[in-house]
Amino acid sequence: LKMFKFIVVGLIVMVMMFAPTAKAGDANDALQNICEIVAKDKKSSLRRKLTAVKNQFLLRFNDYYNNITCDGMSLISYADKHKGMRSLRFMSTRLKADTLNNANYTEVLSPASVKIIQRRIGK
Repeated sequence: LKMFKFIVVGLIVMVMMFAPTAKAGDANDALQNICEIVAKDKKSSLRRKLTAVKNQFLLRFNDYYNNITCDGMSLISYADKHKGMRSLRFMSTRLKADTLNNANYTEVLSPASVKIIQRRIGK
């Protein structure tokens, strides 16, 4: 009986050690087509994608936003480039105002996108 408990505890420890690595890789797989969704301005698909990642991996958009690039651009810049205003507006509501404020988007985005961002951060 003691040996059984030892084995169970060992298995639990092993699973916990490898879970974060698998979690990050799986989240990356889940987010694979997010650039295409943003470029096509499919807000409902974007909402479903972000909700699925949140529910499945317990990650909020703000947690992984900075790690996503599309053609070397942030998702906000990519949405701006492809005139995805609904996606841009939706993403700006999901991100913390500090994240948006610190990114200096006013220097690189179109006036319409800057207006959306400024409305979100309270400027």
